[in-house]
Amino acid sequence: MFNPKTYIMNKFKVLQSNEKETEPGLFITKVQTSKQVADPIMGKKEVKRTYYFKGSIQHTVGSELPIDLANYNVQEHEGLNPQTGEAIMLKWLHVK
Repeated sequence: MFNPKTYIMNKFKVLQSNEKETEPGLFITKVQTSKQVADPIMGKKEVKRTYYFKGSIQHTVGSELPIDLANYNVQEHEGLNPQTGEAIMLKWLHVK
């Protein structure tokens, strides 16, 4: 089970930051963090978490952002995988 508290104040790497076509001046940013966890069968394993948020700043791809998840509600919203067209659940950060 995912526990966002274990990811508090991690550095998140910016994967994408693009202007929303329907709302000029608003950017959708995709960030990712990773954490090493113990796996009883495989030993150490890297778990990655991807989140999305929108805001008025376009972030540089590859840069790192310190994000404190305690300040956000994580909500899942349905989206489409651009390669396959299948429905997927995306984790969005909403300020508390």
